[in-house]
Amino acid sequence: LYFYLSTLIFARIFGCRVMMYGCGIGPVRRKFNRRLAGRIINRFAHVITLRDPNSMEELNSMRVTRPKMTLAADPTLILSPAKPEEIHSAFFREGLQEDVDYALFAMRSWKNIDEKLPHIAKACDYVYNTFGLTPVLMPMEHDKDLPIAERIAELMGAPAVVVRNRYDVHTVIG
Repeated sequence: LYFYLSTLIFARIFGCRVMMYGCGIGPVRRKFNRRLAGRIINRFAHVITLRDPNSMEELNSMRVTRPKMTLAADPTLILSPAKPEEIHSAFFREGLQEDVDYALFAMRSWKNIDEKLPHIAKACDYVYNTFGLTPVLMPMEHDKDLPIAERIAELMGAPAVVVRNRYDVHTVIG
């Protein structure tokens, strides 16, 4: 949080106008951090685009009122996929078949994740059993999130694929 807030301050110190683009905000839990974030964003940001309604609610609850705020699509949705041969290669490396339907679960580590793992595994099983989609567990921050994806797969009754290799964002989109 302090790193991101300091980038706003330094940008303005060096004479830049500040746009917070495609942001997901929060949760910011500590009272001091909420107050600090609200003040800095109000003072140093000019425009903010947010990628989800919860982020808008979070900024409103932190009393952010000064910059213009707009709810917009997540910027990753406009990125183009990798070339087909790169996508085929990634499928092959992960043991994915191209004629099977999949549901991608993007795994992240967060507070108290261990107690949520059985619920995530149950959701993966539901997707498989109800819709016939094979869950693909994709670690977003590879070193932190791969063990989480592996634990979810162990808790599942349905088959799943854990993505074990690192890929750039264009390959992931593909």
